[in-house]
Formats: sequence, C-alpha cells, structure tokens
Amino acid sequence: MSLSGSNRPVGEILDDEDLWARRFALKEANKTGDVATLIAGLTDPDHRGVAARYLGRAKALEARVPLERLLAASDPDVRAAAVGALGQIGAPESTPLLVKTAQSDEAINVRTWAIMALGEGKNREAMPHLLSLLQNESTRIRLCAVLALREMNSAVAIPALRNEVGKEALRMKLAYWRAIASLTIRGTRAA
Repeated sequence: MSLSGSNRPVGEILDDEDLWARRFALKEANKTGDVATLIAGLTDPDHRGVAARYLGRAKALEARVPLERLLAASDPDVRAAAVGALGQIGAPESTPLLVKTAQSDEAINVRTWAIMALGEGKNREAMPHLLSLLQNESTRIRLCAVLALREMNSAVAIPALRNEVGKEALRMKLAYWRAIASLTIRGTRAA
C-alpha cells in the first residue's frame, strides 16, 4: 500500500523526515487496518501517542507488548495514550502493569487514564486495587476509581461505594450514587 501521490509504501514513509508525511502515513495505516505500520509508529518520537490511540481503537492484541514498553517513556502524554490503548485492547496480561501505573505513576493524568483502563478492561483481578483507590487522597483518583468500578459492572463494589460515599463532599456524592444505582440495576437484571 502506498500513499496517494506517492509510490512509497506507508511503512517506508515512517522513516521520512517530514513530520506531516509520517502523521499522514499513520492515518492511512489506521484507515486500512495496517497494524504492523501502527506498531512501527510507536517508535516515532513525534507520533507514538497517535499510533497508540489508533492501536487501542483497533483493539490490536499484537500491540500489547510494544504498548507496555511505552509506559517507560518520559512523556506523560505518551504514557497516558499507551494505558488508554491497553485498556481498549483489554488483555488480562496487562492488568498488573496497569495497576502499578495507576498506583504509582508520577503524573496524575497517567494514573487516571490507567484507572479508567482497568475499568474498561473489566479484569476482576483489578477489583481490589480499584476499591483501595476509593480511599486515595486525590479527588480525581477517587472519581476515576468510582467510574472504573461502575464500568466493571460488578455488584461486589456496591458495599465499598456505599461505605465511602458518606465521606465525600456533596459534588462527589452524585458519582458514587450513580455508580451504585447502575450496579444495582445491572445486578438485578443479571439475576
């Protein structure tokens, strides 16, 4: 496959010095489902976050390990894109690394993305870690934990949510009650 107006394959254009040509190559690879080129794009210092997002949307399981490697990147936006993609892919093998990132990454936006990725992945191994985050000092972390627990769709979280809702400021209580109601209704339907 080549880009419009070019006889060069998309993968070859990733080596181009032109920033926009590389970006366009990733866009084309996303459109055509060229996962190999998107994985190669994870090494592009200017566009690895874009490549990660495309791989997440494609739910490209073969990108799990290269995406996990991005969690060591110095750029927090790249790490956030990688954890978001890992959440969309939903590979259970990534859960321990996502838990570690959610608990200890230096950038709060990366931590919140990791928490949401754990909820999106719906891996039950993450449940105790998400429940423990309900007691975190950061309001953002607690809110993301509530949303992730709601996403996991497990009534197991209801007692912890009920226990913690009373400790929250009024503006946070709504998120807790919505999660409790959603999990209660879903649990009733499943029964």
